[in-house]
Amino acid sequence: MPDAFSGSHQPPTAPGEGREPDVAHRPPRTATVAAAVVAAAVVSLKAPAQALRTARTCYDHVAGRVGVDIMAAMIRRGQLTGGDGTFNPDLSRRDRRTGYGHDVDYTLTAQGQQFLADFGVQLPPRRPVIRYCIDWSEQRHHLAGALGRGTTRQTHRPRLGPQNRHQPRRSRHRPRPCGLHDTFDLQLNEPTRASR
Repeated sequence: MPDAFSGSHQPPTAPGEGREPDVAHRPPRTATVAAAVVAAAVVSLKAPAQALRTARTCYDHVAGRVGVDIMAAMIRRGQLTGGDGTFNPDLSRRDRRTGYGHDVDYTLTAQGQQFLADFGVQLPPRRPVIRYCIDWSEQRHHLAGALGRGTTRQTHRPRLGPQNRHQPRRSRHRPRPCGLHDTFDLQLNEPTRASR
């Protein structure tokens, strides 16, 4: 009886009788096939995982490296005060490695309010203006609450194109360039602490 893992699953044949016992016609070893499948799966998962780390939504606000960089830019510019955007599990009282944060009370400054008005962000009513989440991939804070949602909606809002009656309706609407690079000084090609 042939060994199932040796690759010789066909009974040997004499020359001229059916198939030649040629190694080139035999299936690859089972272990080699399994290793190739695992290697292909790992390679195919790296791109989506990196994309998730770069940008995703957390409920209704931006998360990932883009989300924490937006908050860091607002802190750096003095538009948010109260914390530095970092998460330190050793100093945390109520914050955990993921989820809504509770330890830091951020405040939107007058400069921050002016920035939001200039950028066109409208804060949804009946929500806390500023909340933050500890980002699971970056282990830093990203904006949540009304400010997180309003910023996300503004960066994903469609912009009306030329109002020409002769154009099909779908061509009147163009995606609005979100301007994240210019608006928040984001450098998406630089790795963050968690991705190094």
